[in-house]
Amino acid sequence: MKINGLLASLMLFCSTALASGFGLDSLRSGDIAAMQTPAPSGPASTASATKEWTIIALINGKNSLSDAALQDLNEMETVGSTPAMDIVAEVGTVTEKEGQPAVYSVKRYHVAKDGDTSKVSSVPVTELKKTDMGSWEHFAGFVKWAKAKYPAKRYLVVVWNHGSGWKSSGKPLEPVPAAASRGISYDDETSNHITALEMARALSAAGGADLLASDACLMQELATNYEIRKYAGVIVGSEETEPNEGQDYSRFLTALAARPAASAEEAARMYVAAYNDYYRATRNDTTISAVRAASFDGLAAKVTALADAMLADGDMTFARDSRRKTLKFDDSDARDLGHFARVVSEDAKSPAVRAAARELYSYLKDEVVIVSAFTSRPPAAYPPGYKTAPGEPASARDFSNATGLAAYIPVVYLPEYNYDALSFAKASSWTELIKRMKSAQSDADYWDDFPDD
Repeated sequence: MKINGLLASLMLFCSTALASGFGLDSLRSGDIAAMQTPAPSGPASTASATKEWTIIALINGKNSLSDAALQDLNEMETVGSTPAMDIVAEVGTVTEKEGQPAVYSVKRYHVAKDGDTSKVSSVPVTELKKTDMGSWEHFAGFVKWAKAKYPAKRYLVVVWNHGSGWKSSGKPLEPVPAAASRGISYDDETSNHITALEMARALSAAGGADLLASDACLMQELATNYEIRKYAGVIVGSEETEPNEGQDYSRFLTALAARPAASAEEAARMYVAAYNDYYRATRNDTTISAVRAASFDGLAAKVTALADAMLADGDMTFARDSRRKTLKFDDSDARDLGHFARVVSEDAKSPAVRAAARELYSYLKDEVVIVSAFTSRPPAAYPPGYKTAPGEPASARDFSNATGLAAYIPVVYLPEYNYDALSFAKASSWTELIKRMKSAQSDADYWDDFPDD
């Protein structure tokens, strides 16, 4: 989900402020009942289903998140399945004792209501033998099984684990020699995970989802979402890393259980509000947003128009400087797309570039992003004499420029990441722009990305 061992030391802690500018001025989970938003044009479920929603959660704790997996299952039990809503979870865990082999377990639950958060009380529907939760085929099979056993009018599919956007660690993005660095749903037992291209295959095979939530780090990204745009109505995720706790499922499911007839967009707003409310009470820096999958073909056209205009203008030094001004995330190759467009629209000398950037920003704001929120406090907001807690960085992150969707804008384009294999790269001239930007990069760009090196 969540921050892996190497990233954990980089997690920043802070108080919070809610994003504004993308329709988020005072979002709270309690406000959802007053919201009326149109249903997205996502995949429709059978109208004859007796329940309104089935939540299908792949909770892969076969890694460093095993304890957090059980914690979130316990959160789901505080609400449990209802006459209008089923909650189904496949939960992987690992037990490790010094000097003994790790023992892995995978169980499927129809989650029942239980007020005891100290233990899991739901009885497993089935316990699986050695199971590869990093296999897209297995994931697709689980979703199909859940849909068949617990049919509903709408489906929310949750992928819970470590994640890092389109990048793929330890295996090629496609069957080519190139291998990049990250993906989602890491299974330590099998050393496998699901790549962005495999996620699209899995969702296609499983019949899609009305709402797809990645309870994982760095997943709300342009190319990642473009890959799955045909197989989800609404996509929820974080541009930034997530704390290990991830979503507050008690808070979210309470809201959904109170309004089970909610559309996918309404449920997505509930998800964003629950997450944001939970971290408002902590000092964690977080982002969370919901986007319309059907808007991504139009978004690709707007991104291409901006890339074409900047390529025609030819000022790659300006492109580089715009990148450096743009909000970056824990993966410094990921920058906020809306902020980049706004920076370019304000600073470009070329009228054509300014116009294309404004159109991209407006399209993101009006057509793509349903809701976006953040929790953070800039360093200037610390009270006089504030002393950081042990392990807390001296300055916090300011996510006030987060608009809800990240994009790949690297300091140096690396062919071995195989970005060209992604559908978005094939559909857009964005790749040509970020390749050309390499010629204008300097040592200062490197130090901007890696100030501690």
